[in-house]
Amino acid sequence: MSVFRPASGHGLTDGLVRLLGRRRAWRLGRKLYTAARGEGQNTIQTNGEKALIEQAIAAFPEAAPFRAWDVGANLGEWTDTLLAAAAKQGLAVRINLFEPTPTAFTSLSDKYGDNAEVTVEQIALSSKAGSAEFEVVGSHAGTNSLNLTGAPAGKTIKVALTTGADFHATHGGGEVHLIKVDTEGHDLEVLRGIEPLLAQRAVGIVQFEYNWRWLVNGSSMRAAMLLAERHGYRLGRVAPDGLEIYEAWNAELDRFFETNYALVRPDVLSHLAHSVIGWCDANLPVERANVQENAK
Repeated sequence: MSVFRPASGHGLTDGLVRLLGRRRAWRLGRKLYTAARGEGQNTIQTNGEKALIEQAIAAFPEAAPFRAWDVGANLGEWTDTLLAAAAKQGLAVRINLFEPTPTAFTSLSDKYGDNAEVTVEQIALSSKAGSAEFEVVGSHAGTNSLNLTGAPAGKTIKVALTTGADFHATHGGGEVHLIKVDTEGHDLEVLRGIEPLLAQRAVGIVQFEYNWRWLVNGSSMRAAMLLAERHGYRLGRVAPDGLEIYEAWNAELDRFFETNYALVRPDVLSHLAHSVIGWCDANLPVERANVQENAK
């Protein structure tokens, strides 16, 4: 059975699609598009996360200790990276890990049981306290989440919820220098739960993952941008060569391809490698110094 393939009106591209076939052309186009956006393989060693951790630690040399939260800790890879970077700088740290998946919580408790710098919490952070259904795709799956996607292999369990603001208030208050959030689509709700801390300027940097699962929760990068702006934080993408700080929201930000973003307090931003990105009339990102030139 033939499949109708409407022409785009562009001779060269239509010819390329006919030559490659729609599926191959689609895959090639997506790879080119994500490569141009700088959204490659999302691994902590290469996507800019490791560099951001190292720069964040250097930005708070007087921290005693450097405080961090690992929200959605899973196997503890992010925490391991932070511990190694802090040890290299000779900086004491205190890290709270949040992991509601029972098997992952047990593994983390065993892993860090003898480390006084790490505390593991079997609770999920959200925008409100209480309890909720939690989808478990696998014992240590990176896709376990409060966002119920109906994954074929998944099952649901009941987990306890709290907000970052409530946890902060009952655990000593003070400044939290770096927060990492990776909750498979529930990330905006976690940000809303720490919003009182952003209002108090009690957090230096909040890194969070963004992907298609945000759609399941009705979340968007525009909402994250508005949240940041309400409290004077800057929003940018975590990139291998530094943060890309955006002047404003643009629809190009809400394409739902997996990558990491960060909210950064302005006084901290000057200590981090970054560029400021605007948007030209063609909705393409351009460095701030060249916005007008590239808009022509």
